[in-house]
Amino acid sequence: AQQLQQELSRREVECQSSAADLRERYYAACKQYGITGENVARELQALVKDLPAVLDEVGRDAAKLEEQIKLYTAFANFVCEWSEPVLPMLTFVQKRGNTTFYEWRMGKVPKAVERPVVEEATLETIDWGDFGTSSDTQGLNHGIQVEEGIDWGISLESGDADPSGIEWGDTTICCVCHVTGPDGVARGEDALSILENPLSRNQFIDELMEVKMFPVFHDD
Repeated sequence: AQQLQQELSRREVECQSSAADLRERYYAACKQYGITGENVARELQALVKDLPAVLDEVGRDAAKLEEQIKLYTAFANFVCEWSEPVLPMLTFVQKRGNTTFYEWRMGKVPKAVERPVVEEATLETIDWGDFGTSSDTQGLNHGIQVEEGIDWGISLESGDADPSGIEWGDTTICCVCHVTGPDGVARGEDALSILENPLSRNQFIDELMEVKMFPVFHDD
Protein backbone atom coordinates (compact mmCIF):
# COMPACT_ATOMS: atom_id res chain seq x y z
CA ALA A 1 0.00 0.00 0.00
CA GLN A 2 2.86 2.39 0.79
CA GLN A 3 4.53 1.63 -2.53
CA LEU A 4 1.28 2.29 -4.38
CA GLN A 5 0.85 5.60 -2.56
CA GLN A 6 4.37 6.66 -3.51
CA GLU A 7 3.73 5.75 -7.14
CA LEU A 8 0.50 7.74 -7.17
CA SER A 9 2.23 10.72 -5.56
CA ARG A 10 4.95 10.60 -8.19
CA ARG A 11 2.39 10.51 -10.99
CA GLU A 12 0.52 13.41 -9.40
CA VAL A 13 3.68 15.52 -9.43
CA GLU A 14 4.30 14.59 -13.08
CA CYS A 15 0.73 15.51 -14.06
CA GLN A 16 0.97 18.85 -12.27
CA SER A 17 4.26 19.62 -14.00
CA SER A 18 2.82 18.64 -17.37
CA ALA A 19 -0.28 20.75 -16.76
CA ALA A 20 1.85 23.77 -15.87
CA ASP A 21 3.93 23.32 -19.02
CA LEU A 22 0.83 23.01 -21.23
CA ARG A 23 -0.72 26.06 -19.57
CA GLU A 24 2.41 28.07 -20.27
CA ARG A 25 2.48 26.96 -23.90
CA TYR A 26 -1.23 27.72 -24.25
CA TYR A 27 -0.89 31.30 -23.05
CA ALA A 28 2.25 31.76 -25.15
CA ALA A 29 0.25 30.73 -28.24
CA CYS A 30 -2.58 33.08 -27.24
CA LYS A 31 -0.11 35.94 -26.88
CA GLN A 32 1.23 35.18 -30.34
CA TYR A 33 -2.28 35.59 -31.79
CA GLY A 34 -2.97 38.68 -29.69
CA ILE A 35 -5.70 37.19 -27.49
CA THR A 36 -5.99 36.55 -23.77
CA GLY A 37 -7.34 33.02 -24.07
CA GLU A 38 -10.31 33.63 -21.79
CA ASN A 39 -12.80 33.11 -24.62
CA VAL A 40 -10.95 31.90 -27.69
CA ALA A 41 -13.95 31.75 -30.05
CA ARG A 42 -15.08 35.33 -29.38
CA GLU A 43 -11.55 36.72 -29.38
CA LEU A 44 -10.69 35.12 -32.74
CA GLN A 45 -13.94 36.40 -34.24
CA ALA A 46 -13.03 39.87 -33.03
CA LEU A 47 -9.68 39.58 -34.81
CA VAL A 48 -11.46 38.56 -38.02
CA LYS A 49 -13.64 41.69 -37.82
CA ASP A 50 -10.47 43.81 -37.58
CA LEU A 51 -8.83 42.06 -40.54
CA PRO A 52 -10.16 44.35 -43.33
CA ALA A 53 -8.74 47.41 -41.58
CA VAL A 54 -5.38 45.67 -41.16
CA LEU A 55 -5.29 44.68 -44.84
CA ASP A 56 -6.17 48.23 -45.90
CA GLU A 57 -3.23 49.47 -43.83
CA VAL A 58 -0.97 46.99 -45.62
CA GLY A 59 -2.25 48.35 -48.93
CA ARG A 60 -1.43 51.92 -47.85
CA ASP A 61 2.04 50.86 -46.75
CA ALA A 62 2.65 49.43 -50.22
CA ALA A 63 2.69 53.01 -51.53
CA LYS A 64 6.13 53.37 -49.95
CA LEU A 65 7.59 50.74 -52.30
CA GLU A 66 7.63 52.88 -55.43
CA GLU A 67 11.43 53.22 -55.62
CA GLN A 68 12.02 49.53 -54.88
CA ILE A 69 9.53 48.49 -57.55
CA LYS A 70 11.11 50.80 -60.13
CA LEU A 71 14.60 49.47 -59.38
CA TYR A 72 13.53 45.82 -59.55
CA THR A 73 11.54 46.43 -62.74
CA ALA A 74 14.47 48.17 -64.44
CA PHE A 75 16.83 45.37 -63.43
CA ALA A 76 14.45 42.62 -64.61
CA ASN A 77 13.82 44.30 -67.96
CA PHE A 78 17.56 44.87 -68.49
CA VAL A 79 18.58 41.30 -67.64
CA CYS A 80 15.63 39.26 -68.87
CA GLU A 81 14.03 41.56 -71.46
CA TRP A 82 10.57 40.49 -70.33
CA SER A 83 7.63 41.37 -72.54
CA GLU A 84 5.16 40.85 -69.70
CA PRO A 85 4.63 43.44 -66.93
CA VAL A 86 6.94 43.07 -63.96
CA LEU A 87 5.31 42.89 -60.52
CA PRO A 88 1.82 43.73 -61.86
CA MET A 89 -0.07 43.03 -58.64
CA LEU A 90 2.39 44.80 -56.34
CA THR A 91 2.50 47.80 -58.67
CA PHE A 92 -1.29 47.98 -58.76
CA VAL A 93 -1.61 47.93 -54.97
CA GLN A 94 1.23 50.45 -54.66
CA LYS A 95 -0.67 52.88 -56.86
CA ARG A 96 -4.28 52.23 -55.90
CA GLY A 97 -4.17 50.53 -52.54
CA ASN A 98 -6.17 47.51 -51.40
CA THR A 99 -9.05 47.92 -53.84
CA THR A 100 -11.62 45.32 -54.79
CA PHE A 101 -10.58 42.37 -56.89
CA TYR A 102 -13.13 43.60 -59.45
CA GLU A 103 -11.15 46.78 -59.99
CA TRP A 104 -7.96 44.79 -60.53
CA ARG A 105 -9.61 42.37 -62.94
CA MET A 106 -11.77 44.82 -64.90
CA GLY A 107 -9.57 47.90 -64.70
CA LYS A 108 -12.34 50.14 -63.41
CA VAL A 109 -14.07 50.92 -60.14
CA PRO A 110 -17.34 49.01 -59.64
CA LYS A 111 -20.54 51.03 -59.33
CA ALA A 112 -21.49 49.03 -56.25
CA VAL A 113 -20.03 46.26 -54.14
CA GLU A 114 -22.10 43.37 -52.78
CA ARG A 115 -19.85 41.55 -50.36
CA PRO A 116 -20.57 37.88 -49.67
CA VAL A 117 -22.41 37.22 -46.43
CA VAL A 118 -20.31 35.19 -44.00
CA GLU A 119 -21.98 33.57 -41.02
CA GLU A 120 -20.08 33.73 -37.77
CA ALA A 121 -19.11 30.28 -36.53
CA THR A 122 -19.61 29.42 -32.88
CA LEU A 123 -18.47 26.49 -30.83
CA GLU A 124 -22.00 25.12 -31.06
CA THR A 125 -22.14 25.31 -34.86
CA ILE A 126 -18.71 23.80 -35.54
CA ASP A 127 -18.92 20.20 -36.72
CA TRP A 128 -16.42 18.29 -34.60
CA GLY A 129 -17.33 14.93 -36.17
CA ASP A 130 -17.50 11.87 -33.92
CA PHE A 131 -14.50 12.89 -31.84
CA GLY A 132 -15.09 12.09 -28.19
CA THR A 133 -18.63 10.78 -28.71
CA SER A 134 -17.99 7.09 -29.16
CA SER A 135 -18.48 4.76 -26.23
CA ASP A 136 -14.95 3.41 -26.42
CA THR A 137 -13.23 6.79 -26.19
CA GLN A 138 -11.65 5.99 -22.84
CA GLY A 139 -10.02 2.91 -24.24
CA LEU A 140 -8.81 4.61 -27.38
CA ASN A 141 -5.36 3.60 -28.56
CA HIS A 142 -3.58 6.68 -29.85
CA GLY A 143 -0.96 4.63 -31.70
CA ILE A 144 -1.12 4.11 -35.44
CA GLN A 145 -1.65 0.58 -36.68
CA VAL A 146 -1.71 -0.69 -40.23
CA GLU A 147 -4.17 -3.54 -40.63
CA GLU A 148 -4.49 -5.93 -43.51
CA GLY A 149 -7.58 -5.87 -45.65
CA ILE A 150 -7.87 -2.08 -45.87
CA ASP A 151 -8.80 -0.76 -49.32
CA TRP A 152 -6.52 2.21 -49.89
CA GLY A 153 -7.94 2.89 -53.36
CA ILE A 154 -4.73 1.77 -55.15
CA SER A 155 -5.02 -0.86 -57.84
CA LEU A 156 -1.99 -2.87 -58.95
CA GLU A 157 -3.75 -4.62 -61.81
CA SER A 158 -2.80 -3.83 -65.39
CA GLY A 159 -5.30 -2.99 -68.06
CA ASP A 160 -6.93 0.16 -69.27
CA ALA A 161 -6.03 1.99 -66.08
CA ASP A 162 -3.23 4.47 -65.64
CA PRO A 163 0.19 3.00 -66.63
CA SER A 164 1.39 3.66 -63.10
CA GLY A 165 -1.13 1.16 -61.81
CA ILE A 166 -2.90 3.69 -59.60
CA GLU A 167 -6.67 3.86 -59.73
CA TRP A 168 -7.43 7.55 -59.56
CA GLY A 169 -11.21 7.20 -59.54
CA ASP A 170 -13.42 10.02 -60.71
CA THR A 171 -11.71 13.35 -61.20
CA THR A 172 -13.43 16.71 -61.15
CA ILE A 173 -12.08 19.96 -62.54
CA CYS A 174 -13.09 22.97 -60.50
CA CYS A 175 -13.09 26.52 -61.78
CA VAL A 176 -13.50 29.80 -59.99
CA CYS A 177 -16.28 31.95 -61.41
CA HIS A 178 -16.25 35.72 -61.04
CA VAL A 179 -19.81 36.84 -60.49
CA THR A 180 -20.41 40.27 -61.98
CA GLY A 181 -23.62 41.82 -63.15
CA PRO A 182 -24.22 43.78 -66.34
CA ASP A 183 -24.60 46.89 -64.19
CA GLY A 184 -20.95 46.84 -63.05
CA VAL A 185 -21.72 45.53 -59.56
CA ALA A 186 -18.95 43.49 -57.95
CA ARG A 187 -20.30 40.30 -56.40
CA GLY A 188 -18.83 37.18 -54.86
CA GLU A 189 -15.04 36.98 -54.96
CA ASP A 190 -14.92 40.13 -57.09
CA ALA A 191 -16.32 42.04 -54.11
CA LEU A 192 -13.43 40.99 -51.88
CA SER A 193 -10.39 43.20 -51.61
CA ILE A 194 -7.16 42.21 -53.32
CA LEU A 195 -5.62 41.12 -50.03
CA GLU A 196 -8.77 39.22 -49.02
CA ASN A 197 -9.03 37.22 -52.23
CA PRO A 198 -6.66 34.22 -51.89
CA LEU A 199 -5.69 34.31 -55.58
CA SER A 200 -4.58 37.94 -55.65
CA ARG A 201 -3.22 37.88 -52.10
CA ASN A 202 -0.87 35.01 -52.93
CA GLN A 203 0.35 36.83 -56.03
CA PHE A 204 0.89 39.99 -53.98
CA ILE A 205 2.95 38.08 -51.40
CA ASP A 206 5.00 36.33 -54.09
CA GLU A 207 5.87 39.61 -55.79
CA LEU A 208 6.60 41.26 -52.46
CA MET A 209 9.05 38.47 -51.62
CA GLU A 210 10.74 38.96 -55.00
CA VAL A 211 11.40 42.59 -54.17
CA LYS A 212 12.49 41.71 -50.65
CA MET A 213 15.02 39.10 -51.79
CA PHE A 214 16.33 41.17 -54.70
CA PRO A 215 18.98 43.12 -52.70
CA VAL A 216 20.21 39.85 -51.13
CA PHE A 217 20.87 38.13 -54.45
CA HIS A 218 22.17 41.33 -55.99
CA ASP A 219 24.78 41.76 -53.23
CA ASP A 220 25.89 38.13 -53.64
